[in-house]
Amino acid sequence: MTRPQFEPQADNTFKMVHPPVYAAADALLRKIEAGEIASSDAIARLNEVLQKYPWNFHAAYLLSEIYGQAGEFQKACDTRFKACQRFMELLPDEEDAEPVALDFERKENRYPLFFAARLGH
Repeated sequence: MTRPQFEPQADNTFKMVHPPVYAAADALLRKIEAGEIASSDAIARLNEVLQKYPWNFHAAYLLSEIYGQAGEFQKACDTRFKACQRFMELLPDEEDAEPVALDFERKENRYPLFFAARLGH
């Protein structure tokens, strides 16, 4: 399974770069975000995306938001926690490399940083 990579930027920060295969889910995620797919169907479809692409933080974000709006707070929290764990898996060990600085202004970085911030990391 291909993981996202951190690409160094000129300003000494990094941008999270997803493998091209993740683009297959982009159209679906846009439809869900626009409310074009009913919540119950969206939940099933987002779980399928996360099964196939576990580091798709946009899908995890949308799923946690749908759960939260439905009042299923435990499921929303579990989804966020799992996403944060996946994000932490991507970061290099502190001993092995210099820290990865991610800029929130970069769209690619927003969803994983959202999860890290919600859990206090």
